[in-house]
Amino acid sequence: KYPESPRGVVPIAQLSCSGNLITPQYTKSVMRQATSFPQLIAGFVCQSPDVVVSPGLLQLTPGVSLAESTDTLGQQYNSPLAVVCEGGADLAIVGRAIVSADDPAHAALKYKTLLWEAYQQRVNSQAVRED
Repeated sequence: KYPESPRGVVPIAQLSCSGNLITPQYTKSVMRQATSFPQLIAGFVCQSPDVVVSPGLLQLTPGVSLAESTDTLGQQYNSPLAVVCEGGADLAIVGRAIVSADDPAHAALKYKTLLWEAYQQRVNSQAVRED
């Protein structure tokens, strides 16, 4: 039975690491299944704005880093600006770039600032296009 109140399920539709097992067919299947349960889905973990089919759903994008474009584990990184402005992320997932930093609190604050600036740039550029 479905829950009576909305839930916040965020299916993983795409990953940011090379060699992962997620195929385009898997991504399409996740999207198809998610549309069957709109009361449950809050958004998707993905790399591309093309995955999120409804403006009411959040796009959570992993693989954010300033220092690297790849690592020895196959992770493929993008800058905060690229993830927000080019990739359309609503929420950026920053992992190793913070937890591996010499000063994680400082790194988190830096990413918070850069991501907010990227978001403001995206919103302002959209407003200019609408005028």
